[in-house]
Amino acid sequence: GRKTDLRLSDIDLLEKKIPEIDYISPQNSRGNFGSPPEQMSRNGKTASYTLTGDYPIGNKISEKKLIFGRFINDADVTSNKNVAVIGEEIYKNFFDAKKNENPIGKSFNIKGIFFNVIGVFRVKQSGGGGGMNNDKTVFIPLSTFTKMYNDGDKVGFFAIVAKPDADLGKVEEDAKNVLKEKNRVSPEDTNAFGSFNLGR
Repeated sequence: GRKTDLRLSDIDLLEKKIPEIDYISPQNSRGNFGSPPEQMSRNGKTASYTLTGDYPIGNKISEKKLIFGRFINDADVTSNKNVAVIGEEIYKNFFDAKKNENPIGKSFNIKGIFFNVIGVFRVKQSGGGGGMNNDKTVFIPLSTFTKMYNDGDKVGFFAIVAKPDADLGKVEEDAKNVLKEKNRVSPEDTNAFGSFNLGR
């Protein structure tokens, strides 16, 4: 019945213990995994969308096709900037897409805080992985997200990319075992850390 949290410091631990890991992207989210989406508004229009705190490396793991602007960069994270990359559906709702309105530098409201749009992305409508990214998601710097929700160094989930020749199943298993050991969870406990593997 104990709750186990992932933490930013776990990134160093996992990378040290599992050399097959290429890179790790931590994320936090509202509107995924059973949590309610966040209410957002602009010019009298209000809607609820998934809000995700991300690192720049997150775009390396699941690349978004940008139709305006750019993705989050290191400076955005370091300075806890109120900047956002929005999905195309949100762009169409909050901006005049018919006139191809450029939203870059324009603001909208999340939880009473104004965020400037730095990018708009489109999700390829093909099947396959990347189901967590859709056109109704807003990405903001993870540092900004953490401050908004007072999450400290807690992380919702890690996206892990293994080196090209690594056994994905083994990396997945090893990562869970490292986290179990750190959190003093029984090796037989299969419920402490959930995962899914896009490489299988």
